[in-house]
Parts: sequence; C-alpha cells; structure tokens
Amino acid sequence: MITLSERSGLMALLAKSRHSHLYLHGPVLAYKLCAGGAMSDIRACLRCASTMAAPNLIRGAAPMIRALTSTDRSDALRVINIAARWYREFLDDEEIHDPEMTAADWDRESQRMTWYGAFEAQSLIGVTALEYIKDVALLRHAYILPEWQRQGTGSLLTRALEGEVASGVRIVVGTYRANYKARAGLAKFGYRECADSEAVLRAYYCIPEDRLRASVAYEKLRQ
Repeated sequence: MITLSERSGLMALLAKSRHSHLYLHGPVLAYKLCAGGAMSDIRACLRCASTMAAPNLIRGAAPMIRALTSTDRSDALRVINIAARWYREFLDDEEIHDPEMTAADWDRESQRMTWYGAFEAQSLIGVTALEYIKDVALLRHAYILPEWQRQGTGSLLTRALEGEVASGVRIVVGTYRANYKARAGLAKFGYRECADSEAVLRAYYCIPEDRLRASVAYEKLRQ
C-alpha cells in the first residue's frame, strides 16, 4: 500500500509535472493507477498516466484533489465562509457563527487534521479535512462553493479522503440534524446514522454544546 507520505510525494510530483492537466481527478487517478505500488513505481505511473489519451482525461473534466497547506488558508476560509451561509436556512440566528471559521480557527484545526481541497483551473472550490482520533477517522469541515454543488465535487473529496483511511478503520462524520443535503449525501455514500449520536459526538468531537445538541453522527467501516 502507498503510505500518506508517499502520496504526499506523488502530489508534489503532480504539481511539478507539465502533464498534470491530463489527470481526471489529479492525484486521485494516480492513486488508483498506483494501488499497491511502492514509491519507486510512482514516477513510472506518472509517465504512464501522462501518455494516456482517453477522452475523459481532459483538463476541466473534474476538479483536482490535493492536500492543502498554510498558503491555501485564505482561499480555504473564503470557501468555508461562503458555503456556510447555507446554515442560515435551518439554524436559528443565535446559532449562526459569522464568520464560520477564522484564520485562528484554521490554524488550530490544522494542528489536529489534514486539510484537502478540490481545484478547478487552479481555483479552490471545495475543502474538507481528515482527522484521526482514538480508534476512528473523522471526515471534517466539508464545504463546497454553491456554484459547484451538485456537480460531484463533494463526492470526489469524500472518496479521496476515504482512500486515505486504512481498511478496517471506522469512519465517523458529524453533521447538523437539519442539514438534509449532507445527510442525503452520507446515505448515498453508504454511511448509517449512529445508534447513539450524542455519545459518539462527545467521544470524538470538540465542538460547542449548542452545535453538538443540534448534530447527528454517521459511520461506516472502511472496506
């Protein structure tokens, strides 16, 4: 299996490659091509992928997914705070956080989790994060710009992060109970509502009490 550090190296190679625009899902496609391979095989994989001429390997066919760094912070905050305006449709005014996330929040969260982003033509259009805590992997902070929703961007990000999780590890996702869009998406991806959401949220999340009580947890086992 390719390790996280090896995949980070792969993403760095992709960023430098003049053929990177040929990738359907950026590093995601390369991960699939290199499944089970070692780091020594990755450059060969890249060379092989760069020669592909299939119709779906066209720039713009799908966003590129990569890990985010501190240099992406301002763009990521823009995505998060725009996308979070959706919460106004189902949260009371006193429950709204404006902004949803500050630069200090981002820095604090970055100490515990790895951020990932979806890019279209080098512009960040969606973000999410992966956090390991105790015996589970948490998918956190999923936000897609409104104009890019319902176009598969959320699915790409979810599948990319699931691919980072080792087989047999439980994946947990928390969302607002009233967020029917997120809940429908989680059901589509094979997640089921936890039998005791409050207990799960208290065990693995550090979030404000009002948000915890308004939230529900979903889970599935990584196959």
